[in-house]
Amino acid sequence: MLSKFAAPALITRIATLISGSAGANLIVLLATPVLSRLYSPDSFGMLALFVSISAVMGTVMCLRYEQAVYLPEQHETAHKLALGATSIALVLTLLFTLACITWMHLELSSLLGSYTILLPLVGLGLALYNLMSNWAVRMEKVSDVAKTRLYRASAQVTSQLFFAMIGMLQIGLIIGDLIGRFAGITNIFRKFSRLENSANNSQPRLKNTYNALREYWRFPLISTPTALLNVAVMQSPSILLATLYSPTAAGFYFMAQRIIAAPMALMGQSVAQGYTAELASRFNQNTYDAASLFFRSAGWLLIIGAPMLLIIGLLAPELMPKLLGGDWHTAGEYILILTPFFIGQFVMSPLSTTLNVIHKQHWLFLWDLVRLACVIPSFVVAVYAGWSAEMSLLLFSCLMAGSYAVLFILISLTLKLVHKDENFRSP
Repeated sequence: MLSKFAAPALITRIATLISGSAGANLIVLLATPVLSRLYSPDSFGMLALFVSISAVMGTVMCLRYEQAVYLPEQHETAHKLALGATSIALVLTLLFTLACITWMHLELSSLLGSYTILLPLVGLGLALYNLMSNWAVRMEKVSDVAKTRLYRASAQVTSQLFFAMIGMLQIGLIIGDLIGRFAGITNIFRKFSRLENSANNSQPRLKNTYNALREYWRFPLISTPTALLNVAVMQSPSILLATLYSPTAAGFYFMAQRIIAAPMALMGQSVAQGYTAELASRFNQNTYDAASLFFRSAGWLLIIGAPMLLIIGLLAPELMPKLLGGDWHTAGEYILILTPFFIGQFVMSPLSTTLNVIHKQHWLFLWDLVRLACVIPSFVVAVYAGWSAEMSLLLFSCLMAGSYAVLFILISLTLKLVHKDENFRSP
């Protein structure tokens, strides 16, 4: 059945990556009923705020060159891109650290306090993991990527349980998340370093790296603002709920994300990595074939995701208190409210890389800009109107679902225009 929707090579990549994601999510989900009884919703709300801000930092640290590593025809060029992106990430980590120190000195970090200094380090872990895992997928080391996801989940959960047992309830979730970000990446980075050391040292390494970065200049100049807008939209609910309502409301939202959205996002990342690599190969040969892959992949994701997420959403209000404890009933209501958003995200988030592959990043930027302009003010308006956190999230969910429908139409029309332009230019 799956062969009707995608090429066998794509299915193999996705299946291997999803197996790692499924195992990692199983570890986290099995530990969640224990963690939810050890840590309060308020503690999870602080973790949500910490993760959201660090995610914004991590998104820009590699200037989106982690997405460019799929595109070069030569593996050597992709390797130089990854090397240059690593150097950029280290420099930006230093700059973000200085900014956080200044922020703390001015006493502006009232919610996170002294933990603010850890934000750039967590962002670096996120950025380097995405970069190295994308490089490994390109090099067909998908089994290594799957294993790292298991290592990361195990390290995160073990650390958080340990810190709870020794009474570090204020910082345990945050430190555990930090440990999990870096766990598992060493194996891929070691292979990356061996390849770098085995390269021909007679080549002007610095110049080649610079040339590789310059060739894909659209990613830092166009894709980075686009990704920053996207992550701002995705992470804004946690930040706004924590600041406009309470950390407890952000904790409920974070738990809804952990139970539903996080597993779906990791599966989506697995699909995106396999899909992007396959799409780049097809687009270089035949734009019609690339469009066919997009439509079939969208149909496949919708058929799988929509019924599953709808059933989970309807059952969540009754199941969450039994699963997580009596304090977490509101998290079940949040899951139901966010179901339209979850469905749209599951289908379209993995396929949004299509516009990067066909060099139409500016359309993705405009889409994210309009979405941000609609979503964030909606929370502010809801607060001033006296709406509850649940009503604010319902408005957010509907707006996000509509934005993903617009994205599908935008990509469809762009692929058709690219194909017509190709036919026009053909002799």
